[in-house]
Amino acid sequence: MARSVSLEPLQILFREGDEATNAYVIVSGRIEIYHEQADGGVERIAVLQPGAMFGEMGPMDDAPRNASARALEKTVLNIIDMV
Repeated sequence: MARSVSLEPLQILFREGDEATNAYVIVSGRIEIYHEQADGGVERIAVLQPGAMFGEMGPMDDAPRNASARALEKTVLNIIDMV
């Protein structure tokens, strides 16, 4: 069952190492997938646009998140529970 959530600009959705139980579909806005560096910097992996699905690999593999995700602007996501 899917539900929706709204994120503000730069709001963090999840961090690398978090438990992974959901996948997400972007309804509007953009999501940045990134690695946090030891020096506080950020290594950008991808910027995802509306229609993109992400976050499904962790729950499918029963593994923690392997990257962090945050909104780059006001963003609406559909959350898909996978457990």
